[in-house]
Amino acid sequence: MSAPPGDVPGYQLHADPAQLRLDPVTGTADACIIWLHGLGACMSDLLPLATALQLPCKTRMFFLQAPELAVTVNDGQHMPAWYDITSLGPDGPEEDSIGLDDSARRIHTLIAAQEADGVPAARIVLAGFSQGGALGLYAGLQYPEALAGLLVLSGYLPPAALVTQLLPTLFLHGTEDDVIPVNYARLSHDILQQQDCPTRWREYPVGHTISPEALPELNRWLQERLPSGGSA
Repeated sequence: MSAPPGDVPGYQLHADPAQLRLDPVTGTADACIIWLHGLGACMSDLLPLATALQLPCKTRMFFLQAPELAVTVNDGQHMPAWYDITSLGPDGPEEDSIGLDDSARRIHTLIAAQEADGVPAARIVLAGFSQGGALGLYAGLQYPEALAGLLVLSGYLPPAALVTQLLPTLFLHGTEDDVIPVNYARLSHDILQQQDCPTRWREYPVGHTISPEALPELNRWLQERLPSGGSA
């Protein structure tokens, strides 16, 4: 796990082993983004992306740290993981549903805490990369209240996911991704679209990473979902 970052302009940083939290320096947060890193990564990995965004409101941001788990597809090595992946194939990963549920409960607990602190569910976005994007979909689509939206960066819809909320969802994916094949991710988008989720799909000529070309689209979508001074 890397060391926590230094000062972030415009935010007050709070760090502990389980998460980083950024609070606006001025005013009270009226929206929240929860960032979920990918397999084998750490909570600060998405911080440069998040702090480069042009957020339209006073947004609190959380960057959660996954627990250390033995990951079957990586020869049982222990690494930060939201759940075990038991196999990888042309149709995508197969995952441990118990681990998924455990991580989803953690996300739900944090969302409920934000609601208790005055940030409504309709002003909360779940954003994740790769395995974190899959967890964001799994947790967000099953939360009892409708969230502002789901941001899926090089991620996919876990087969065990239940769609109980029709949430605005943005998929950003690389056409050269050799970890989560673009066709599998596109199928995840199509499944949600067929269930009347207001989804948006964008792809870029990159591998398993976030293209700099995606930043304008990401900014536009977040400004739509978290407009200043009110709900979307």
